[in-house]
Amino acid sequence: MPRALAYLQYLPEHGCRMFALAPSHPSTPVYDASLLRAIPSETRVVRAFNPEPPFAWRDRLWKRLLPPHRNSGSASPGQAEPKNSSSLKRRIRSTLQRALFPDIQTVWVPFAIRAAVRLVERFDIETVILNVPPFSTLKIGIVLRNQFSHLKIISDFRDDWMGYYVHNFDSPDADRLARCEALERDAVRCSDFVAVATKLWAEQMRTRYPGESVNKFVFVPNGYEPQLFADFSHRQRHDGKMIVAYFGTLYNNRIYSPENYLRAIEQLPDNIREAIETRFVGRITPDAEPLFTNRRATLHRYGFLPKRRGIRLLEDADVLLLIATDPGSHAAKLFDYLGTGKPILALSPCGGEIDLLLRETGAGMCVDPWNVDSIAAALIRCFDALATNRPISTPNLQAIEQYSWPMIMCRFARETAISTKMPAAR
Repeated sequence: MPRALAYLQYLPEHGCRMFALAPSHPSTPVYDASLLRAIPSETRVVRAFNPEPPFAWRDRLWKRLLPPHRNSGSASPGQAEPKNSSSLKRRIRSTLQRALFPDIQTVWVPFAIRAAVRLVERFDIETVILNVPPFSTLKIGIVLRNQFSHLKIISDFRDDWMGYYVHNFDSPDADRLARCEALERDAVRCSDFVAVATKLWAEQMRTRYPGESVNKFVFVPNGYEPQLFADFSHRQRHDGKMIVAYFGTLYNNRIYSPENYLRAIEQLPDNIREAIETRFVGRITPDAEPLFTNRRATLHRYGFLPKRRGIRLLEDADVLLLIATDPGSHAAKLFDYLGTGKPILALSPCGGEIDLLLRETGAGMCVDPWNVDSIAAALIRCFDALATNRPISTPNLQAIEQYSWPMIMCRFARETAISTKMPAAR
């Protein structure tokens, strides 16, 4: 939602008249109505019927069908399903995956296509931006390209589907993998531009599609909304404590699990552990809840909050915690963290995309997410710095500003030549 919202908010500054096509009743785990109020009043929002089941229902069903090691970030990969259920589960899983390819939101696609066609014809629309995932949205672009040759199609990938998402959050067999590859290939072929969220993903896409122009793939990172931080307060405390805050959803999987952080806190010397309070602001998935039981550390869980309220809870924090173990990805919360100007402790591979961005902006440090001792040592360094009134990080404000949505959308409008106010980049 923040990425799509940024297009609606800032592309009008570059001469674009904006329309938004969305589901009539989005089936999501959380819902922040305050983001809807940020949509400019001149934007026309059109909603198409989406016959999806409730998120909680389908999430429970799918997890019952997954093998045990795909349900938990801490379970052993060698754990096997009982023989009397594994075969039936595989058949049901395969049937559902084929019927609902590539995701459950595919049931929305026929209704969305009809609405999109009407919009293009009625308002002489020239450019369509497809914000994915859900990856079934790519089907809409393919149909529109075949029906309207004049359209400029921009496929905007928040996540790298074939290089990341399929292998970490899906359970593809050979047939499903081939179908995913074919859909992405068709979508790339039909697109005038493919926007991706990290530089590494852009290079991977260029390598995956050597027959396409290298200029088709543009780097459009996630960003932060400056207005959210205009009155952000950097409260200073002198109580000998350290508050670590995590903002976002917590999962129990190998990418976003807080387990190693919690283990690191547990092994700190008593006097330091007792002086550290960790605040988790955001949804905690049911499979991650057990990670918080029987802990000696001081942990506070606030649950899901509207974004503006969640950001306010970061004002008291001394350190902002980021967990993302894939070296090629950016976690969207990283950019909200940048907007605060507070030091970031990222449990992410050194040399990965997050590490490179933190070095570029001076906004914090990366620590090996699999090394509990290294995480504990980093926490001690942060604690000692606070105790001796030394900075944990020295942010480069000019570098950080490049990741504000106004700056990102300015570059996007130029590189994709959709702006009526500036020439296309060469």
